Amino acid sequence: DPGRPVWAEDGSAVLLVSTSLSGASDAVPQRFDLQAAYGPTPAATPRSRPSSPQQPGESGLSWSPQPAPGRYAIQIGRVFDGVGTQYRHHLDVHIEGGRIMAVVGRGLAPLPEKVIEASDLTLLPGFVDLHTHPTELAGERLGRTWLFYGVTTIQDVGPDAADAIARGQAWAAGQRIGPRVFHGELGPAASAAAGAVAVGRTGIGLAGIDLLANGQPFPGGNSFARLLGNGPASLGHTAGSTSAYAPGFKATVSPLGRAYQDVVSLLARSGQVFIPTLAALSEDWHSRLPAHEIQAYQTLYGSLEHPPLARDLGDAAQSMSALATAVLGAGGRIGLGSDAPAVPFGLGLHAEMALLSEFGMPNDQILRTATSGGALALGLDAELGAIEAGKLADFVVVRGDPLLRITDSLSIVAVVKNGHWIDRAALLRPGIGSARAD
Repeated sequence: DPGRPVWAEDGSAVLLVSTSLSGASDAVPQRFDLQAAYGPTPAATPRSRPSSPQQPGESGLSWSPQPAPGRYAIQIGRVFDGVGTQYRHHLDVHIEGGRIMAVVGRGLAPLPEKVIEASDLTLLPGFVDLHTHPTELAGERLGRTWLFYGVTTIQDVGPDAADAIARGQAWAAGQRIGPRVFHGELGPAASAAAGAVAVGRTGIGLAGIDLLANGQPFPGGNSFARLLGNGPASLGHTAGSTSAYAPGFKATVSPLGRAYQDVVSLLARSGQVFIPTLAALSEDWHSRLPAHEIQAYQTLYGSLEHPPLARDLGDAAQSMSALATAVLGAGGRIGLGSDAPAVPFGLGLHAEMALLSEFGMPNDQILRTATSGGALALGLDAELGAIEAGKLADFVVVRGDPLLRITDSLSIVAVVKNGHWIDRAALLRPGIGSARAD
């Protein structure tokens, strides 16, 4: 059983790895040179044969997180910390070992040797996308694209945990560049892999790959019945794009697509995080792109991938927005998820924020939902989602005022993941790695 082709961790080759090495301890991954199809590729590190039979989900390979950068400080004009409703002004953010050491007023703490001057810019926590379906068809561009749009953490809700683990390890080790990955979908492949990988919070910081199971947050899938049966900490995508056709959904809405009041009450009382995926339901989400983003979008996405595919789903996005508003009004919780690639990776989360703003959600609430709210939904609020001492240094540096204009969240100058400062312009170039980004 050779399994499915997957990219090597350094992006230079495609591997076929057996999904079960039981009784075949001499099996080795098969490597295919892509030079003929894609031109010269970086030299790949040979893979060693596992010393003993492995279980599904185990690679038999060792890896270590990318070393954190040295100590430095960012002198920033204003900070939206992911917790409050307004900016804090003229701050120094001190970073060491990939974490925030202090957030203080300008000059109130001794500065390290390295200082990044950003007095005319705005600092936000890294964005969290709670509902994604990554695909290896994008190759190494996949991770670059998410970071290009300021998304530093994603939840992969696809069925293949082994793919998510391999992708997350490559990004965490700095072999390729990309966001922090968490996997959270129960399926046959994920269930098998869950027994063979560490489940829990081990290595959650700089490693950034985990299966969320055994009582930890899990997104329950698209079915309303599953959503309410997963416990108070789990996530739901009950009425998003694909779930509009999922079993159990029809009982939750009227023929016109309006949610029944008892559905709103159940969602609010359950403690679930409802992820509306508005952009995936909107046929004209791309019309909200600022003009300066069009060229970058065309650079990142191939000619066959743009203009964006229109999806004629009527007023579904507005109906889902009304449901999200009703859930919030009833004391419930919502989260931001793009459902990419139903919309483009990375960019889809900004379209989601623009739609929420258009439908009346205050911009400060949208930014909190996209940052600290996403971390809380994953149970990681002690580590991520806010600009506070002790948390991981994941930031988006923007030019503009996203509290005034939510689309200014796209005016990104740089992205910081685990303390590594990456100029946005560099993320347009194939082959960039985190180790070369600072």
